[in-house]
Amino acid sequence: MAARSPSLWVLIAAAITTAIMVHPSFAALLTLPIQLGLLVVLRWTARREGRLEERAMYPTVKRGFA
Repeated sequence: MAARSPSLWVLIAAAITTAIMVHPSFAALLTLPIQLGLLVVLRWTARREGRLEERAMYPTVKRGFA
């Protein structure tokens, strides 16, 4: 029943907000997984774009009748 209680969520939000105000590096700890995820996505996207540009430099040779 605690999951449905709004006062529990208000208490959790107040505790997190107070912790961030008292010690700002706590905010960095909370956002670290998000930042790491974005970094992985950025590297993956850059690698994918690099491969596409590399393929564009060398057009595929079509064999057979023209």
